[in-house]
Order: sequence, then structure tokens, then C-alpha cells
Amino acid sequence: EGLRRESGRLMAALEYDFGDFTLTSNSGFFSTKDEYGYDSDYISAGRSGTNLRLEVRDREEWSTELRLASSGGQRVRWLGGVFYYERDLDAEQQRLSALPTLDLGTTNVSNRAVFGSVAVDITDTFTTSLELRYAEDELVLHSADGNTYEATNSNLTPRLTLDWQVTPDSLIYGIVAKGNKPGDVNEDPRLPPELLEVDEEESWNYEVGVKNTLFEGRMTMNLAAFFIDWSKQQLTDTFIAPDGGSISYSVNVGKTEVRGLEYTMNIAFTDDFSAGFSYGLNDARFVQFTDAEAGALFGDPSVAGRHTPNTSKNEFTVFTRMDHWINSDVRAFFRTDFSYREGKYAQAYNLASTGDQKLLNMKVGAEWSRLALT
Repeated sequence: EGLRRESGRLMAALEYDFGDFTLTSNSGFFSTKDEYGYDSDYISAGRSGTNLRLEVRDREEWSTELRLASSGGQRVRWLGGVFYYERDLDAEQQRLSALPTLDLGTTNVSNRAVFGSVAVDITDTFTTSLELRYAEDELVLHSADGNTYEATNSNLTPRLTLDWQVTPDSLIYGIVAKGNKPGDVNEDPRLPPELLEVDEEESWNYEVGVKNTLFEGRMTMNLAAFFIDWSKQQLTDTFIAPDGGSISYSVNVGKTEVRGLEYTMNIAFTDDFSAGFSYGLNDARFVQFTDAEAGALFGDPSVAGRHTPNTSKNEFTVFTRMDHWINSDVRAFFRTDFSYREGKYAQAYNLASTGDQKLLNMKVGAEWSRLALT
């Protein structure tokens, strides 16, 4: 079990100010070579060396963006730009036994996008903005068996935001946005052709909220509610190869809905004592998902109504902090944090869970102008 990686990163940013608008160019290049070793069946090499693996990957990617934006002090503000991204990945899976190396082929990804936004101060207290991005994503897998598999997606993703500054200390907002995650190709050549291509994810996201500052700045209180309509979610499934080995691959599961709530509150009771509380509700459930393994487990292939994996439905945190000035330059403090996170399911069938998590942290220390000791 281990990882060895060598990476290099190069970034460049250029900016020219024309007065009424600014031209910005951002570019980056990234190169990495890594080897990751693991035991896929947790049986020691002395008993069976057939499932010791070494994943070897060589990846290069670069991106560039050109953006033109108006100055921020105008009643009507705008921005526009173009974007390009490219990635090349060579991968193989070495078997640390007599089995041959599995060539995972070469994957090429490119993404081209054009985007723009406009924000308007309709009144002194009401602002609206509209953002649009059109992107084309192309993925090509040159498989070791000589075949070529492609996944091409194009998507227009808008976002509409409304802000109402009810008072100088209270803001009400609403957001409607569409999101996407490009499609993919499962690179293992042992998979049947119908399991190689993965469709693009899409989601519509709705959020309303309020942000408040109270008691002359001593208290902040924010509340938000959201709903996500999520289609073709990408999850990991398992395929049993003809030789009896298992292969993990990505699959689209249909439709998911997420209903949530977020609340945060921080208050300074005195100059030396403060506290805070936050709560999050994230009720994410499958609405449409049919799976053969679910049919074998439950007698019904539908997973609708079950929670999505790796998400906690309820979680909250609470903290307190006390400060004491030892002298005019040194301040001592004591802080306590407690957090709770409801258990997360390991997979879509909701049979295995992490269990609830409770964490208590305590910290004591002192702070100077340029030094902190905790």
C-alpha cells in the first residue's frame, strides 16, 4: 500500500486595465506521474499475490481563459470570456504476480466554453444578475484493444440571482441555476461495450435565503433553504468479469432529489465571550433508480426512496470562545467546539452505515501581534 507521485505546475496571469473595463488572461499547465499500490482483496501476498495492484498513470493538462469585464462601480456591470481545457492520460494496471499488465489505454479530454454575465442595480436596494455558460466537452478513449470510444456533451448552464437589501443589515436573496458534470468513459477494457459510456449529469438548483446583522454588528444570523432536481447521477457499480474478478465502473442511476436547510448564528455577548451555532439538513434521496443487485437483495430492483451514499442527513456544530487580555499586547483564549454528524450510508442500498459521529475539540492558547501559541 503506498503512493509515489511527481508533479509540476506552471501558472501565468496577465491583466490590462483599460479604465472602463479590464482584460484578463489566465493559463495553467500541470504534469504528474504517479504509482499507487494496493491489495484489492486484503489477502496477504503469502497466501495469494494475484490481487496486488499497481496503478501507473501519466497525465498532462493545460487550460487558458480570456476574460473581459467592466469596472465594478457601474450600475450595469458585465463580463464575457472564452475558455479552453485539454487533458491527456496514459494508464495501466500492473499485476504484481504472473498475471499480465492490463493496459487501460489513453484518454483525451477537451473542453471549450464561452461565458458571460450581466448584473443590474434596478434600484438602490434591488439587484439582479444573469449568467450564461455554453460548453462542449469531448472525451476520447483509445483502448488497448485498438478500439476508440467517444463521449461528447454540450450544455448551456444559466444562473439567475436576485438580491433585495431590505435594510442595511438584512439581505434577502434567491438563486435559480443549472449545473452539469460531463460524461465519462469507463476505461477498463474487460467491461462490455454497453457499460463503457457514462452520460452527463444535470441538475437544477433552487435556493432562497436571508442574511442578517443584528445588535450593531454583534450578531449574524443566516438562513437558507434549497432544492436540487438531479438527473443521471453518476455512481460506482461492480461488474463481475468472466474470470471471476470484480471491476468497479461508473453508471448513471436515473434521478435524485435533494431538500435542504442551512442555519448559522454567531453572537458576541461581550468583547471577551462569543458563541455560535450552525445546523444543516441535507435530505438526498433517489427518485428513479433501478438496479439488478437491489432486486437480488430485496426482491425489488427499485432503489427509489433510499438515501444517496456518503451524505449526512442532519449535522450541527456549536462553539464558545472566551478571551482574556493578560496585558495590552497579549491575549489568552479558550475555545470549545462540539459537532454532530448523522451516519452516512456506504452505498445506495442503505445497508452499511458509518454510524453517527460526535466530536469534541478544546483549544487553549495565547496570541500576540505576530505570534500565536495554542
